[in-house]
Amino acid sequence: MPELPEVETIVRFLRPKISGKKILNTEILADRVHREHKNKTEVKKKLIGQKIIGVDRVGKWIVLKLSSGEYFLFHLMMTGKLLLNPKNESKHDRLILYLSGNTKLV
Repeated sequence: MPELPEVETIVRFLRPKISGKKILNTEILADRVHREHKNKTEVKKKLIGQKIIGVDRVGKWIVLKLSSGEYFLFHLMMTGKLLLNPKNESKHDRLILYLSGNTKLV
């Protein structure tokens, strides 16, 4: 599991690269992606069309502040990976965010 400094490094890397980008589409590849919303369609509806206005960290959570005033949180769990524009996708990917500017966050 990634430690706090590694999570902070990821946040500092992502902040200038995805802040201001719009979420154009999502691909939810795992059954349990969001704790409050069991329905994948509901999660997609909440994310698509939102602009990422901030990237922060709370503990080991990566926090995307959305234009709706809501937050989308990532925890890196055991793998410790959050990739920006990966060349290949993995069978372990759980969520793909397609962002404006031809950017993909996996």
